[in-house]
Amino acid sequence: MEWTYRFQITPLEPERLYPQVSRALVRRAELLSRDQFPRLWALTDRLNQKKRTGRRASKGRQYAWKALAVVNWLAGGLLLMAGLTEPMGSTPVLAAGAVGLGAAGGYLWKHGRTTLGVLALLQAALFTVGALGNPEKLGELLVPGVVSLVLGVAALLRRRRRLPYEREARRLLWGKDKADGMEGVWVAFSQAGLTVGREGLEAHWDLPYQEMAFLMETEDLLLMFHGEQMLCLQKKDLCTGTMSELRAQLSREVQYLVVEGPDAAAQAEG
Repeated sequence: MEWTYRFQITPLEPERLYPQVSRALVRRAELLSRDQFPRLWALTDRLNQKKRTGRRASKGRQYAWKALAVVNWLAGGLLLMAGLTEPMGSTPVLAAGAVGLGAAGGYLWKHGRTTLGVLALLQAALFTVGALGNPEKLGELLVPGVVSLVLGVAALLRRRRRLPYEREARRLLWGKDKADGMEGVWVAFSQAGLTVGREGLEAHWDLPYQEMAFLMETEDLLLMFHGEQMLCLQKKDLCTGTMSELRAQLSREVQYLVVEGPDAAAQAEG
């Protein structure tokens, strides 16, 4: 039975789609590396499996340590407040508060930065309001209040991490947000392979499935890799058939992979 699935090409949205292309390029690099170094990857997979098992087993302990760090932060804040105010002030109390805050802050900076940011901002508000409202008794809290404010802001302001292959993904999508030169262009998949053509022209470009490296599907895209070239199709441009039907057909013809988004990957690890 003959089948054909056709895409009518429309402009892309590079800023929205480049993270998906970046993840696909990472997967492509992994597949090529697996073909070249199968034994090394077999060892890597075994080590990663042990690591995931250990991570799941220690998840409860991580929650317990995080809760303990929060308690230490709160207790350290109270001790610091007591050590800086009269008549309760004393060096041992002040030192204990500083140690509690330092230990809790160090752990949360690595394992719970958002939690640390919220706690530090709450502490900054408490210390600053107290120091400004009653400077005679609580004026010494102003400096640690400002320090807590800076720490809270620093913990919540995260620098965006560059995605692997982000530059390559942006380069591949550059200029594809414009309709210039794409009017009437279509792409079709059939039993014979992939065909690219333009409305009103008889000439077209054909690529059999045997010459494709693999196809990758992301949330919004279908990507075809052929050597160093990549063809980027948007699922919304599919105008004949459904994506599930096309996926089933193409999976029989060529290596077909679904590249999950970051949220789905995180849930799978957990």
